[in-house]
Amino acid sequence: MNPDSFHALSERPVCCRLDQAVIRVEGVDARDFLHGQCTSHLKRLGPLDGVRTAWCTAQGRVSFLFWLVPSAAGYQLLLPASEAARCVQRLRMFVLRARVEVEDLSASRIVHGLYFPPAQVARVQALGLPAEAWRSAQIAPGVTVLRMEKAARFLLIGEGSVVAAWLANHDPTEVDADTWRYLDIRHGHIEIAGGFANAFLPQQLNLDFQDTLAFDKGCYPGQEIIARLKYRGEVKSRLLIGSSDGEIHEGEKFSASPDAPTAGQVLTCVRDPAGRSHLLAVVDLGALNSGLITAQAPARTVHFERPASWQD
Repeated sequence: MNPDSFHALSERPVCCRLDQAVIRVEGVDARDFLHGQCTSHLKRLGPLDGVRTAWCTAQGRVSFLFWLVPSAAGYQLLLPASEAARCVQRLRMFVLRARVEVEDLSASRIVHGLYFPPAQVARVQALGLPAEAWRSAQIAPGVTVLRMEKAARFLLIGEGSVVAAWLANHDPTEVDADTWRYLDIRHGHIEIAGGFANAFLPQQLNLDFQDTLAFDKGCYPGQEIIARLKYRGEVKSRLLIGSSDGEIHEGEKFSASPDAPTAGQVLTCVRDPAGRSHLLAVVDLGALNSGLITAQAPARTVHFERPASWQD
């Protein structure tokens, strides 16, 4: 992580070009189609409302986790670029007779993250950025913005030249990808890609603490298993924020002792300029009281805390 980038987070607005794909899902049946595919209740959304939502396998595992952002004729889906081709292919399999078009726009659309530290939030209103989480707005011709959460973090979507022009006019400091990932981790925001696709139930990723996961709508892929966990089971592992003075790597596992069973796994991790590791991990809640160390030697202690979205 670049030290200048890291220190800028507390001083001034920052931006970062994100490795995100933009998928267009448009047509007269776009909302009904996605309502039947995603875990969220899209029919409750207003015309400017976005949502963090998931597409799950028949076994209830999260295959894609993406932002759904309203557009003039439907929606734009934002997800890791590495997952775009697979997502387009999967959605097209279910279109059938629906009047919907699914297209990857990544060749002509880019996504930038934008963040204002607490001392700079007065600028948010002055720039016409949304005041509420998951609300979108058009802030310039061809530039859509979505507020990610209560904190003043935003996603800017549009053609590269117009997004670049807007950013140049307002002069945020560009930061590196690790610095933006640090913000994701501190706000409990996880991306699902690669080997973590199809690995976790939505509740393990805390999606039931948000409007991401609806239990009062019709069927969608994996709905029966997901609902069974809510009404008949117990969520035994959850996504937690972790930190360690030692170096931690993505994919590492935890246990209560060197001989104990695995009790968690790191999904994403970044080190700050002081060398401290910050991470998100899915952790066995029953093992937390024992204290967790990395399963691979040398053992490093990891301290965990709940994301702000956690609801008792």
